[in-house]
Amino acid sequence: MTLPQLKRRYIVSYVIAIGLIVLVSVLSHLATLRAIDHERGSAEIVNVSGKQRMLSQRLLARVEIQSGERAKAQNSALIRSTADELEQANRLLQGRAESFPPGAVREELMALFGASGDGITALISEYVSIARASLETPATLQDRQRMEDLALGDLFVKLHRAVGLFEQHAEQGLNRISRIQVIQLLLILVILAAEAAFIFRPLLQKTLAAMSQEQETRQIAEDALQFQTETLASRSRFLAQMKATFFKPLAEAEEKLELAARADPETTPELVREARDAVMFAAKRALSLTRSYEALSHEPGQARAERPAPDEAVL
Repeated sequence: MTLPQLKRRYIVSYVIAIGLIVLVSVLSHLATLRAIDHERGSAEIVNVSGKQRMLSQRLLARVEIQSGERAKAQNSALIRSTADELEQANRLLQGRAESFPPGAVREELMALFGASGDGITALISEYVSIARASLETPATLQDRQRMEDLALGDLFVKLHRAVGLFEQHAEQGLNRISRIQVIQLLLILVILAAEAAFIFRPLLQKTLAAMSQEQETRQIAEDALQFQTETLASRSRFLAQMKATFFKPLAEAEEKLELAARADPETTPELVREARDAVMFAAKRALSLTRSYEALSHEPGQARAERPAPDEAVL
């Protein structure tokens, strides 16, 4: 695989890897927002539950005042508003409890707010009825005692338990958000590890292999170029030395043969012998140079230490 192909594959793999991380991050963010939105009203519900418990105590105090000799006009308005707030808070809390996911908290809350005679809804209804009746006629001792029993006894205990359950649900919501965030972090780390092992690591190995192959190819090309340069240089030196050591003695031999042809018969054998010696010398020098030139004709890529030096080969 060539470097351009690796580059394209690397870009595609990198885009896929980043896209996976972005997708997981977006989905994780949406899941976190959904969990936060689901738990957004938990704090408000806990406050309303605590307020409901407080309203029940306030309503008892107002009824006690209503039964005394103090001015009743302002107190009557406070009784009406407190009773309305108490019933409104009870409807809100019961509806909220019904919207909880199935579980122990929801089942216990539904049992507390149940329609049975000892449920919070029924107790508050009785409690508010006594308070409103005191607006028309002063509450009897028995009615006040019943309100006290409810406000300080069964109703108070159940309202207090409802507050604890709503707080428990809110804490579970926070723990759920924390778990979601931990899962998101682990998921992103797993994806990063998988990308490093199955995307970036193979790409890095292929990139290094391609770079090594390209470097080897470049080295072979450089060796071939150097071989060609050395061959041309040795050829030039060979031709120059052939001219100096072969053609020149041949020309001298030719010249002596011409002199022998024109000389006296007594000197002819000597000249012929000298010409023959010159030809033999030239032939030996040519053979030596030829062998030296063949030694220089090594293959491209041969180790430099194994190549004969051109000057030593031809001299």
